[in-house]
Amino acid sequence: GPDRKDNNKYPDVYFANSFVGNYLRLELLSRYKQQQKLLNESIDFFDYMAVKTGTLWENIGTYASCNHGFASHIVHLLYRDVLGISDIDYRNRKIVFRIPDIELEKCEGIIPVGDDIIKLSWSKTDGIIDINYSLPEGFTSVIENNSKCKIR
Repeated sequence: GPDRKDNNKYPDVYFANSFVGNYLRLELLSRYKQQQKLLNESIDFFDYMAVKTGTLWENIGTYASCNHGFASHIVHLLYRDVLGISDIDYRNRKIVFRIPDIELEKCEGIIPVGDDIIKLSWSKTDGIIDINYSLPEGFTSVIENNSKCKIR
């Protein structure tokens, strides 16, 4: 994780770099449904980059590309695992919204689909999640609630 250099838990294992090691870690956290940890570590992995240069980097330091295209993969992870636009099946025109069990109070995002958009927003109040979404014409959706809250 992002604090590995501080605790040096595995001194015989080389430290991961941003590309591709940290992304693989985030994908593993996703696979094992650790969305809160994914969100926390995403901030730890990338916030200092955005603060310093307004971009995301190829490496964990400024010694190479400080504006790396693959870094945009974090957006895919956050939309899928934090916002909850989990799966878009363009062929069958079906979208799965998978609402995560995370500490955020609200989240929203938009994904372009041709000339249209998929829009999802949710907010939590007193153990209830209010969900609003819009879909391109002809698309259907399924909502899976992985949170501890009830959906309204």
